[in-house]
Amino acid sequence: MTRPTLHQIVEILRSRGDRQYGGEAVSQLEHALSNWTELITH
Repeated sequence: MTRPTLHQIVEILRSRGDRQYGGEAVSQLEHALSNWTELITH
């Protein structure tokens, strides 16, 4: 399986990022940004 490009990831978050992330009280976009923020600050 090939890894998605940054452009593909942005398009997915743009089109579906407002959906709820699993059973959590955050959107998919909020979850992704939170994980990205942790990755670049640690």
